Amino acid sequence: MQKIKEEFLYYVWKTKQFDTKAIATISGEKIEILSFGFQNLHSGPDFSDAKIIIGDTTWAGNVEMHIFSSDWTLHKHQHDDAYKNVILHVVYEHDKEIVFNVESLELEIPTLELKKFIPKSIIDTYQSLLESKSWIPCEALLGGIDNNVFELWKYNIVVQRLWLKTNYIDDLLLVKNQDWEEVFYILLSRYFGATANTLAFEQLALSCPVITLYKNLHNPLAIESLLYGQAGFLQANFDENYFQNLKKEYAFLSRKYNLTSLQVNIWKFGRMMPPGFPTFRIAQLAALLRKNDHLFSKVIEAEKVDDLYTLFEVEPNPFWEEHYVFNKSAKSHSTKLTKTFINRLIINCIVPITFLYGKKQGNEDLVDKAIVFLESLPTEQNAILSKWKTLGYGSKSALESQSLIHLKKEYCDKINCMQCRIGHQILKGSPKNIN
Repeated sequence: MQKIKEEFLYYVWKTKQFDTKAIATISGEKIEILSFGFQNLHSGPDFSDAKIIIGDTTWAGNVEMHIFSSDWTLHKHQHDDAYKNVILHVVYEHDKEIVFNVESLELEIPTLELKKFIPKSIIDTYQSLLESKSWIPCEALLGGIDNNVFELWKYNIVVQRLWLKTNYIDDLLLVKNQDWEEVFYILLSRYFGATANTLAFEQLALSCPVITLYKNLHNPLAIESLLYGQAGFLQANFDENYFQNLKKEYAFLSRKYNLTSLQVNIWKFGRMMPPGFPTFRIAQLAALLRKNDHLFSKVIEAEKVDDLYTLFEVEPNPFWEEHYVFNKSAKSHSTKLTKTFINRLIINCIVPITFLYGKKQGNEDLVDKAIVFLESLPTEQNAILSKWKTLGYGSKSALESQSLIHLKKEYCDKINCMQCRIGHQILKGSPKNIN
């Protein structure tokens, strides 16, 4: 048998991609659909509030769908009262008679075997999508798709991506008693760690609360000593005056706040350029926090991307102008956060938390502002976006690049063609072959 998923049946039903005039139950009774109902995304039958005529009788209720009729008993629906009001069992292939016990009576559930009413071209195209070995299932067919399909859908996709990113923030808010400043500090720290040191920076932020840092804003050295000390980098013993001052300050502050440092071996330096070294990034993070107390509030108040750039214009301790790590000098270099790095922070940290804060506060202006930030930023550069560009889907802004990344990861890689508008267009066109 062909490989079919229930999502395909949902799509065919909702879009009426079958011969609705010829359908009949497996017992031969004509079916007329007055209302297809509404898809149920929660537990219970797949479609509710349907209205159909079977033979001479009009029925109103729910529609349940399965690949095989026997899936009804496999899923134990016969023991679930939520399925007593199913008026039609829609299956791809009928393999077993199904009855439902109602008040000691065994009632046969009307069944529609849908495969014989779906055009073969649609089934073949769907099967080809599932079996495709290309970078994306529909790669060979994208040339025949109107680019406006993506243009009209990209805002929906980026909102989906933002909701996905806010899951972590929501979890943190629960743990941190809805303290947005603390949560933003932890989130920001994670992204200072990039891929290699994400978790290490998260542990650092969790070990050194932002309120502790803000209490010491009067002393610039204190912020640096707290972060380097908690990171475990002050466990060594170097001769540099700057290092010794940090070590001395941390010894005092760690006793004052009863702090325990992390193990220094959690940090990774391999296979990265020196500007990405965690020691260097901590210097930049310390400078950012030192300049902006209550940073989250200032981020929320920012009206445009240029305001955010201003917030992130910071200069770490001059020591780092000739160092990337302690006890090893380097050629003189800039210590400022690059625009590319700031853009990544805005995309991955500021936009999601602004979006979520706006939603939770019922402030749609903040929600819209988060989207505008993405539209205002240049497109990202990575392997996924380069491949999309070769397929004719280039991106001009971060909003488009985030949409394309989400499309690839959450639709193409998971073969969620039935939830994809591009997939819908391809099936609607019913081409014969993909490969």
